[in-house]
Amino acid sequence: MLARVAFSALIILGAGAPLSAAQPVDRSGTKFTHIAGISVGETVFADVRRRFGAATVVSTGDAGGAMRSLCYWLPAQQIQVTFRSSELGGPKREVTGVDVERAARRARSCAVPPRGQHQILSRLPAGLSLGSTRKDVAVALGIRHFAARGMLSRMYESRQRLHGRPYDLTITVTAAFSPSRRGMVRFTLDRAATV
Repeated sequence: MLARVAFSALIILGAGAPLSAAQPVDRSGTKFTHIAGISVGETVFADVRRRFGAATVVSTGDAGGAMRSLCYWLPAQQIQVTFRSSELGGPKREVTGVDVERAARRARSCAVPPRGQHQILSRLPAGLSLGSTRKDVAVALGIRHFAARGMLSRMYESRQRLHGRPYDLTITVTAAFSPSRRGMVRFTLDRAATV
């Protein structure tokens, strides 16, 4: 399993310069699931709306490809935060993914949260923020070799237990960088738990 993750990272990222600082390896990726003050995989849409204000639920796709999302816009920082719930989120719409990205304008479906929540919404896990360097993101993801351009992505796979029952947990973290802007411009987290 670990070999598959490493092989996937090399295919996505390509060969590149090694990082100088060795970091402890996080094989589960759970440190990334606490973002913007919520826990991905535990928090439901109703809790997100209570915390950050009313927002329109946007539905796309159908059946197994159904996706629901809540969007918030931070005008001063020009940041859009989208909480997503896939079919795995169930009827209560448990948050299964989050996108935090630079955006020049507000999407129609995005709500503006109360002012006191802007800093919380723009906070990313593992000490990252939009604008973080490629090297800082690679270190946080535990990627030792990375290409000079393109996205950085890592998939974490682990076996967990909940109420005594085992399940498989997959967490995927992706960071996008823009050649015209310095640092990271988009952070995406996806979590899937299957029995």
